[in-house]
Amino acid sequence: MALKLLDTLKQVLGAGTPAASAPAVGNLGEVALSACDLEDVDASLARRMRQGEILELRPRDGRATAWRGERAVGALPQVESERVLGLLSGGARLGCRVVLADPAGGVVRVRLSVLM
Repeated sequence: MALKLLDTLKQVLGAGTPAASAPAVGNLGEVALSACDLEDVDASLARRMRQGEILELRPRDGRATAWRGERAVGALPQVESERVLGLLSGGARLGCRVVLADPAGGVVRVRLSVLM
């Protein structure tokens, strides 16, 4: 479903046409997919997270994981992980932004989005 959404968005925004394939501005925006709490959170990193911080999504041990530099912050829940790994393998550009970080280091909530 998410790949279909990505294809529809590309068609609506004109991706694939010569003018749109090389935009003058790097990032044309983003479309939110979902928000979720990370699992197996590294508490020492979580305490230093700030709202709005951008994390990188990469696979680790068969799950999509949010990374801050070279350290894993936590893994996406299994359902989200499968969807994100599918999108990444299909070439989608995805964003992961911290929307809530517990100063006690227990909870990190992120918003996942497709970058245009």
